[in-house]
Amino acid sequence: CSDTAYETVHVVKIPFDVVHLGNDTSVCTGVTLTLNAGNPGAIYSWSTGATSQTIQVNTTGTYWVKVLIGACADTDTIVVTFIPPPIVNLGNDTILCIGQTITLNAGNAGATFLWNTGATTQTISPTISGIYSVTVTNTTGCKNEDTIHVTFIPLPEADLGEDSTLCTGQSITLGAGNSGNSYLWSTGSTTQTITVNTSGDYSVTVTNSGICSAIDDVTITFVPLLVVNLGNDTILCVGQTITLNAGNAGSAFLWNTGATTQTISPTTTGNYSVTVTNATGCKNEDTIHVAFIPLPIVNLGNDTSMCVGQSLTINAANAGSTYLWSTGATTQTINVNTTGNYSVTVTNSGICSSTDNINIAIVPLPIINLGNDTSLCIGQPITLYAGNVGSTFLWSNSAITQTISPTSSGVYSVTVTN
Repeated sequence: CSDTAYETVHVVKIPFDVVHLGNDTSVCTGVTLTLNAGNPGAIYSWSTGATSQTIQVNTTGTYWVKVLIGACADTDTIVVTFIPPPIVNLGNDTILCIGQTITLNAGNAGATFLWNTGATTQTISPTISGIYSVTVTNTTGCKNEDTIHVTFIPLPEADLGEDSTLCTGQSITLGAGNSGNSYLWSTGSTTQTITVNTSGDYSVTVTNSGICSAIDDVTITFVPLLVVNLGNDTILCVGQTITLNAGNAGSAFLWNTGATTQTISPTTTGNYSVTVTNATGCKNEDTIHVAFIPLPIVNLGNDTSMCVGQSLTINAANAGSTYLWSTGATTQTINVNTTGNYSVTVTNSGICSSTDNINIAIVPLPIINLGNDTSLCIGQPITLYAGNVGSTFLWSNSAITQTISPTSSGVYSVTVTN
């Protein structure tokens, strides 16, 4: 017995490499890649477990897909590598002082660069404040960028002025200026100004915004004050001289008299002051009181002759003064009754003295002897002789001759004055 059976066989011709996922690919990290197995309507089996015509991948790996078309199947594989973008770090925002330099480096040598300034170099060196950004593209076309804010601030201007010379006892205030900044002086002070009164080198560092600093220094010299000493107040006698000397040769002088010399010689009572200024401008002054008192006027009178038994009071006058007589007496007056030269020194205010002297002569009384009482005969002559040649005579009969010759009885007397 025989039989015949029939089966319809459909032969489908599938072209070679009907599934093509493409060449192995490198993609930048962060980018999603779509893999397409093509052949719409087929049945898909991906290595990821997906059954869709396409899948999206974002991690490095080997991906394959099996495509079933009817009874025929084809497979393809692709290696996908995700390459990280270039690391671009321009650093933190930066504040610089004008005149300082900064180099912004985009790194990634061999990449291509595009700065917002238009530069295409790996580094730039900005000199003005602003926002600087760069886009870096590596050889796989991956890009990254970074931005930095660079600020240039001006340096503070520290100026303490010129070196100065002052007088001891004075002081000077040094100012650093630049209000609102911070300060550090060589003295340790942190104020904007300091006051100094000793010689030395002083410096200050001024810092603005805590970043930019400027330094200046100055030398301050304090010179000793001039020594001006006119001496103690002085009492002089009229006619004496005094020279007031301000010292400090080479300085400038100004007396209250208007004189501009180093010395003056006053002749009248008063206060005398001088201001002395040296080459550095330091001044000092002194004052002295000079008093001129008159000399005492001493006049003991003319030389005097006295008779034995008489005495004379000699007066030096000038009450209130002190006295020194040649006799040793210290009284204003003395009584004398002997022949001699008498002198006195009178001192007033214990300073000014004058002297005078007087000669005192004690003259003996004239010796007169007219003889004994006498009796004569009328007609007999007699001469009465008073002696003492050179003296003056006064007789009781009014005669003024040295001798008389009486002719009548009587009492005859004579006064002889030498």
